[in-house]
Amino acid sequence: MAACAPTEEINALKQRTLDNLVFVEGGTFMMGDVGYVDENGQQQIFGPDADAFPVHQVTLSNYSILKYEVTFAEYDLFAEVTGREKPLLRYRSETYAGPNYPVDGVTWHESRAYCQWLGEQIGYPMDLPTEAQWEYAARSR
Repeated sequence: MAACAPTEEINALKQRTLDNLVFVEGGTFMMGDVGYVDENGQQQIFGPDADAFPVHQVTLSNYSILKYEVTFAEYDLFAEVTGREKPLLRYRSETYAGPNYPVDGVTWHESRAYCQWLGEQIGYPMDLPTEAQWEYAARSR
């Protein structure tokens, strides 16, 4: 079976992206590590990260977020089209299970470049979600 031309693959990626964007209505929420109360009645935090505590109020505007994580195949297409290295060539990850599994072995900057490139393809501004956007979306909003 012959491989699709990059243009066909890009068009398929654009359509999948548009189909999988989830609108999140903005709002206000308490963000951070809420922790737990131990058997002595003392407030404890779950993690050692000081920036996850204390809980604080955050207000977000409306935004959209992708329903699924970016796959190796999707990132590899971006790498091919933009002349970047494919992550599997740099990192022989033991977690690699196939092209349709979530990509790993890419930096924050590379991830952001992918998001911005994808936004250019679909005609909408896209970027990595902020920590607040990620947490808000993850809370079943």
